Amino acid sequence: MKDSGSWNTKQGSSASSALIAREKVKSSILEEINLTIKLLESEIPANPTSERNERLEKRLERSMAEWFTNIERAIDQDALAQIYYANVEQE
Repeated sequence: MKDSGSWNTKQGSSASSALIAREKVKSSILEEINLTIKLLESEIPANPTSERNERLEKRLERSMAEWFTNIERAIDQDALAQIYYANVEQE
C-alpha cells in the first residue's frame, strides 16, 4: 500500500508539472499571437492608432489650426457681418 501511495504522488506531481508546462506554452503562444496582431494592425492604412497615422493626425491638426487662424486674421469680422446680413434672407 505504501508503494502505491508514493507512485500516486509521483504521478500527480508529473501531471501537475505537465499542466504547468502546457499553460506556459499556451501563454507564450497567446503572446506571439497578440504581437502578430499588433504588427499587422500597425500596417493597416486605416488604423487610427498606428504611429504613422497619429503623426499625420497631429500634422493635420496643426495645419488646420494655422489655416483657420490665417482666415480669422484676413477677414474683418465687422465687414463679414455686414456682408452676411446684406445677402441672407431673414425668415
